[in-house]
Amino acid sequence: MGSSDSQLLSRVMALLRIVAAGPDGGMRASQISQESGLHLATTHRLLRSMQTEGLLRKLGNKHFTLGPEIWTLGQISLQAFDLRSLVQPALQRLANDPGDVAFLQVRAGNTAVCLERIDGDYQIRPMTLQRGERRPLGVGAGSLALLANLPDDEIDRILKADTQRAERYPFFTDAWLRDAIGKTRKLGYAKVAGEVVEEMWAFGVPIHDTQGRLVASLSCAAISSRLDTHPEEAVAAALHEEAAQIATHFQAQK
Repeated sequence: MGSSDSQLLSRVMALLRIVAAGPDGGMRASQISQESGLHLATTHRLLRSMQTEGLLRKLGNKHFTLGPEIWTLGQISLQAFDLRSLVQPALQRLANDPGDVAFLQVRAGNTAVCLERIDGDYQIRPMTLQRGERRPLGVGAGSLALLANLPDDEIDRILKADTQRAERYPFFTDAWLRDAIGKTRKLGYAKVAGEVVEEMWAFGVPIHDTQGRLVASLSCAAISSRLDTHPEEAVAAALHEEAAQIATHFQAQK
């Protein structure tokens, strides 16, 4: 594949991620152009081609949303590799000990999407992240683990483009996130101590494939008082162990 082909593919994937992370009602070409940094004419040309291939569909109000081909490809991919089913045993173990609840999250544009949530045996069910819920990258331990493991230039672009975070999660300022990213990289795990849900602590780690590419994140959360007997280093070690075991399944897919 030549450099021009690689650039074209990168641009198509960038536009898909932007639309996927956008509002349910879709996005106009001008909004997509602004978030991608591409010229409006280039954006229009790519959007038309993606619409022709079924990757996007254009609504009557000129907003673009994901197209039917995305759903078809997603269903086919589940037959070859169902990440959610693969991770469920690990989530159950993490939810029972050391957490009260555990999550699997993946990146979708500038957001993190919760693919799976498993509750533990503890009688209190934390009212936190639900299956299918999106949050801006960096909001929550699993989401922060994803953000911190991206290249610096990508982080800069995400923080610049993200307008939803300031409105919905004012505590998570750019300054707070940049400090948290630095701490996450230094520690090797993400930590959120009550910033999303009061009295709820959460820890998260990334899952990488065999080529070092970021795939998803594992995280667990518990009421702070329940973690008194679990040093955070031990919680992080449990998360890393489960993430490493999951990564071995990617080796089998080579």
